[in-house]
Amino acid sequence: MAKGDEAKAVAILDRLSQAYPNNPLVKFQLARAYVQNNNIAQATAALDQAIAAKPDYADAILALAEINLRAGKAQPAVGSIEGLLKNYPNLANASRAETLLISGYQALGRLDEAAAVCRENIKRAPQSAAGYFMLGLILHQQKKDDDARAALEKAAELAPDDFNALDKLVELDLLTKRYDAATARVQEVLRKNPNTAPAHFLEAKVYIGHGAQGDLPRAESALRKAIELDPNFAPAYDLLTSIYIAQDKSKDALNELKIELAKNPKNPRLLLMTALMYERLKDYGAAREFYEKLLAVNGDSVLSLNNLAYLYAEKMNDLNKAYELAQKARSLQPANGMVADTFGWILYKRGDYQQALASLQDSVAKFPDNPEVQYHLGMAQYMMGNTDQARAALQKAVRTESDFSGKEEAQKRLAQLENSSSKEGPAGQVASKSGESNDLVALLREADSSEKQGDSAKAASTYERAFRVNPKLANTALKVAQLNSGPLHQPGKALEFARKARDLAPNDPKIGAAVGRIALQCEKFDWAYSLLQESTLRTAGDPAVLHDFAMANYALGKVSDARRIMQQAMGANPGAAESEDGKRFLAMTAAEQPPQTEIEAALKAEPDYVPALMAEAAVNIQPNKSEKAASTYQSVLKKYPDFAPAQKQLAAIYASDSAKLKQAYDLAMKARKAMPDDPELSRTLAELSFKRNEFPYAAQLFQESATKQPLPAIDLYYLGMAQLQSRQEPKGRETLQKALTAGLQDPFAQEAKKRLAEQPTK
Repeated sequence: MAKGDEAKAVAILDRLSQAYPNNPLVKFQLARAYVQNNNIAQATAALDQAIAAKPDYADAILALAEINLRAGKAQPAVGSIEGLLKNYPNLANASRAETLLISGYQALGRLDEAAAVCRENIKRAPQSAAGYFMLGLILHQQKKDDDARAALEKAAELAPDDFNALDKLVELDLLTKRYDAATARVQEVLRKNPNTAPAHFLEAKVYIGHGAQGDLPRAESALRKAIELDPNFAPAYDLLTSIYIAQDKSKDALNELKIELAKNPKNPRLLLMTALMYERLKDYGAAREFYEKLLAVNGDSVLSLNNLAYLYAEKMNDLNKAYELAQKARSLQPANGMVADTFGWILYKRGDYQQALASLQDSVAKFPDNPEVQYHLGMAQYMMGNTDQARAALQKAVRTESDFSGKEEAQKRLAQLENSSSKEGPAGQVASKSGESNDLVALLREADSSEKQGDSAKAASTYERAFRVNPKLANTALKVAQLNSGPLHQPGKALEFARKARDLAPNDPKIGAAVGRIALQCEKFDWAYSLLQESTLRTAGDPAVLHDFAMANYALGKVSDARRIMQQAMGANPGAAESEDGKRFLAMTAAEQPPQTEIEAALKAEPDYVPALMAEAAVNIQPNKSEKAASTYQSVLKKYPDFAPAQKQLAAIYASDSAKLKQAYDLAMKARKAMPDDPELSRTLAELSFKRNEFPYAAQLFQESATKQPLPAIDLYYLGMAQLQSRQEPKGRETLQKALTAGLQDPFAQEAKKRLAEQPTK
């Protein structure tokens, strides 16, 4: 993690998580690594698991709340933090919890409660400027400007060098037309800090906002001074170019810049100002030229990298170049909100919506009132299928009176979201009205409607189209897989999309369980067993998962384990479908033979239901019905090819048919891998080995079986004969005598007596 190799950190922590599946600390650290790697969905799943293992895990609760806030899910975030603070009033990291709670209240519009938490913070830490600053912002939102000013002035008093508090105070003064107060405040800042760019920037704001027209020439002079003091102070450049355009002085300004550049062509400040001016004038080719000249002089100019990246993305349709520039800017200033917005928007345009979302959430946290940033976030949420969060962001974007690039698109997508939430009109009409094959929300709505109407083929096809629009949507891939494994009966496609869903969310226990069920339906029993075994550890005894895991165990021939797990499922309050199937399964696999009527009823409902087929075969295992039993066991093995109990029984039936000895032996050897300690299987394999003239192995197997239960007379005969053939004369004669004493029947009794009558070989 310290080296920035998040992928390797995730791989190590994931192995650790598998070794210690219920360790909350491991889950929490894994979540942190996922956040660093921008895998927010997997981070959320890991935090859910950490909290399930340790419900009072404060760090995990707060981390999950922070993720929820960034994702626009304020209600669950607020609920979890309120519960944490109520249960643990002396929480060690109460300050962080309260900061998040304030953000949550603000997002929900509960400003009185947000202000109350701020005041509690101030009582506990009266010398902290941050508490007063946050209170001032909230009071301003409530239009309590006098109280807001008092709080902000206290913040500025406690942190006199904090530009943010001073900036907000000046804005508040100008907004309420307290021009003299604003002027006096800035003059005091200039007296104390005459050589700082923020001080002269504030001076310019006062000149612009003073009176009806403002004093633009003096504002221009102040901004020039700010840029001279700090050539990288971006707000000064932005405001200065606005002044030039407002005064219709763009050409004069550019001519002046050209004269200056002729004297000093590598001056970064002049190059940047020229590029910004051309960009404002929409001469994007010239703007690009000067940004690139500046980067040739200073390749680490974040403002130039960021702005040029945006130009390449928005105006020149070169997303590869845009991505390269934005990525460098992001690496140089990872905490810069505007850089995060540019990088996130470029990721969005490249179709990497999941990564874009993480970056854009960073930007919105720093610029919650910027409509274009909210628009970008809303579009990323839209393309991730997060309709509620998309609606909230797009509503914030379009409510502003100012225009921004993409406002029309934001209104269009917002209208689509409103249509999606409306119950009127079929989904197909909405999708066709959108007229866009990449409208994810319309596609998902159409697919959902088709599924509810029972048109599984259309639903699967539409979900697949949605997945092509955003191939990072694990739940959409899962939908395609479920429809193909169920009503469409296309196991190949079902498994293809199930693997995609699993790859996209390898640590999501719900998706893991769902993919396990699909693997079970598609008869990939080993994979189903692996997935469901992992899911049972992560879903805290979910009865549906336990039911599926029991059936995966059964399909692999682990009958006793399957019964034990199914009994756990039945004790965990299963749903009606799982409960009925669980009762039927336990009845069909019980040691006592179920009534014939129950077997027939089960097979009538589901002709290939293996537990019932095994019960029916057991009824027909007698010699006079062995052919019927063999046919049933063959049917079982068509469905469950590695079902050792059926292999074992079919091998025993075939063992008495000399024409099927090879088949019998192969079946017994396969079953032996799954049932190495089964005494009945050992006896069958021993008999087959004897008939194949493999006498030493036959003797070994009979003796192995004898250690678990007494051998019947016929098996003692085979053991004795095998011992004789293996030159174990005394043991063989002794075993044959035991076979006769045990009631060995003819013709085997005659053969045993004949061998005993012969003289022992020397």
